Amino acid sequence: MSDATGAVGLYPDRYAPKTIDGHKLSYEEKRAYKKAYGDAFKEAMDEAGDMSDLTIEEVTDILTNINNYARGTAKEAVTNGYTYKPSDNSYVRGSEALDSAGIPIADYYTYYKDIGDIKKKYDTTDERKKRVIEYINEHKTLTTEQKNYLWHEAAHFDSKSPWES
Repeated sequence: MSDATGAVGLYPDRYAPKTIDGHKLSYEEKRAYKKAYGDAFKEAMDEAGDMSDLTIEEVTDILTNINNYARGTAKEAVTNGYTYKPSDNSYVRGSEALDSAGIPIADYYTYYKDIGDIKKKYDTTDERKKRVIEYINEHKTLTTEQKNYLWHEAAHFDSKSPWES
């Protein structure tokens, strides 16, 4: 896992980068970066929930995303917009979208994987859509907003979801 995530140990990065986008960080900015990183990392790990049923590859993917999310969040907290490139922070935007939909990252990964497997199994778009609808409807605890989110983000269907009015 350390190879995949770039981490040396199980703990978050102890050091802030010396520069971000060419800007040399001050002592205060480095402190702010480490705090924002640690807070984001802990929050994401708490939200990830129980990963004991996942494969090592799935856990590695989740931890990589959490690490990237924490780094992106810390970078955003420190840069306050100067030379900051939003495209570098896709993990933050993705996680914020999951938060607003109320889907824990570990659950989303399972939905995403299952929906991908369903889509690979069937040849026609109509059949794929039908099977994805059945799969999403099997999860009775999902809200309408969560179903719409899975339809567009996990299944990557551009069409209006069956749950949108």
